[in-house]
Amino acid sequence: MKTLILSILLLPTFILSDSYLQDGLYPECSYVIVDQEGWKIHMNQDGKVISMTPKSKHNEKTGKYSFDKFGNLVPFRECNKSSYKSSKNTTKDSKVDIEIEIDLFNNLDFSVYGAMSTPFGKNIDMYETSPLVGIEIKLGNYIFAIDGIMYEYINESSVKKQILSNNIFLGYKLDVNKFYVVPSLAIYDRKQQEWGANTNNGITSEGIDIGAKIEIGYNFNQFSIFASSNYSTTLSETEQTATFYNLGLKYNF
Repeated sequence: MKTLILSILLLPTFILSDSYLQDGLYPECSYVIVDQEGWKIHMNQDGKVISMTPKSKHNEKTGKYSFDKFGNLVPFRECNKSSYKSSKNTTKDSKVDIEIEIDLFNNLDFSVYGAMSTPFGKNIDMYETSPLVGIEIKLGNYIFAIDGIMYEYINESSVKKQILSNNIFLGYKLDVNKFYVVPSLAIYDRKQQEWGANTNNGITSEGIDIGAKIEIGYNFNQFSIFASSNYSTTLSETEQTATFYNLGLKYNF
């Protein structure tokens, strides 16, 4: 009678008992006991019953067994439960870290842009209009941008003069419908050099200039058109102003 009652109560478990599917195939610390009445009892690492199989459904002898990595029964061996729990907690922590990193990445927006840049002012307006390229990283309304450009001209003595500028900007975007304005703090890493007869053929001055940038643009779909101005009160750390006007196109990912 006892066997009949247990069979009825545990019928749903019998249907699932062949698979033992849990964390992977089997938890590291789960085990099996075959009792004197022939019941094959699958226990988890905390000693709770996962499933029970009657004697008629298996050929195992009375005893206590562990699982190998393939799910086969092997002679019982002690399991370090604290190590098992620690590994589970580590896995959970890793999942949390990955989710946080992915969420942060999802909040970032990227843009690439190109423009034609024209120097303005008596000290630099002899330099030709030149192309610049850059990339923006946006987190909310904050914008971090990097771009680079080289200006050059050839003077009456056939000496080629150049200004190389690598620029970093940190700005805040203000949207008005499809129009936007971005005022930014700027760092300009500039080098001036010259090439030709009776020159040193190389860098003549270099330095870091602190300044500002203002950009005004209009968004349509994934593209933006913009006009901007770069300004600093020094040029390669020499006492002369430097102003550049830019007109360009931006692609927003």
